[in-house]
Amino acid sequence: MVDLIALTNALTTTLQAIPELVAELPGSDPNRIVAYIDVNPAKNSTSNTIYEMPSGLIYVIHEGFRRNEKENDASMWTHKLMVHCRADTGKRVQDMVKYVVDGVPVPGDGQRWRACGIMDGVSPADIQLGSRQPDREGIDFFTVEIDISETGDA
Repeated sequence: MVDLIALTNALTTTLQAIPELVAELPGSDPNRIVAYIDVNPAKNSTSNTIYEMPSGLIYVIHEGFRRNEKENDASMWTHKLMVHCRADTGKRVQDMVKYVVDGVPVPGDGQRWRACGIMDGVSPADIQLGSRQPDREGIDFFTVEIDISETGDA
């Protein structure tokens, strides 16, 4: 299995390299795209983290993994990562989501990020679902669900 923190950080770094996505964030600050890494007891609740997420921030969260049971597929594990987006004041979350799904990193090869592996040992990403979610107070944010399969079983 690939390192879960490395996978989360790789997706975060890839999204930080998409200029149009970064331009949607306050101060065009790529550091507002944040990898959520559990650290007990300070950070051990993704629901609290999302609830407290300020405007103009994107969280990348490794949500889980499952055994890959596709026929004729050498990969053992498929990881589910969630990209949670909350737009800044005066911005549209739909613009953020467009660049999360279709963004082209710079520097890069000119292809959408999801057409290329984001790190060694994984296949290109498979966007599963984009959906509006309410937090505990009924305030919407947008989530993009991404599956990333390993290329083997290390």
